[in-house]
Amino acid sequence: MQQPDFKYYILEDFLNNEDISQSKSLPLFSTIHFNIRSLSANHDDLTMLLSDLQHSFDLIGLSETKIKSNCDLTSNIAIEGYDFVSKPTVANAGGVGFFIKEGIQFHIFEMIFV
Repeated sequence: MQQPDFKYYILEDFLNNEDISQSKSLPLFSTIHFNIRSLSANHDDLTMLLSDLQHSFDLIGLSETKIKSNCDLTSNIAIEGYDFVSKPTVANAGGVGFFIKEGIQFHIFEMIFV
C-alpha cells in the first residue's frame, strides 16, 4: 500500500508533479486542506486557487472559517459542484468546514463533549 504524501506544494510544484498528474486519471479519493482564516473574507481567493490547481478534489477541508454559530452568513460561500457543511464557532476565531463534492454520500455525526 502506498503511503500518503503529506507535503506542502507551491502552485507550480503541484501542477508539475508527475505523481499528481497521473493520479488525476485514477479513481482515487482526493482531499486538500486550507487554514482559510475567514471563509467569507477569502472565498474568492479560495475559488481562484482551486481553479488554478486544475484538480477536482473530493473533499476540501477548512479550518479557521470564522463562521459564528449565532450569526447568519453575510456573503455567498458556495462553490459550484460542492455541498458545504460546517461546525461554527462561538468565538471570534475558529470554526471548521468541508466542501464535499456533490454526489458523495456522507453523514454528519454530532459529538458531545462532557
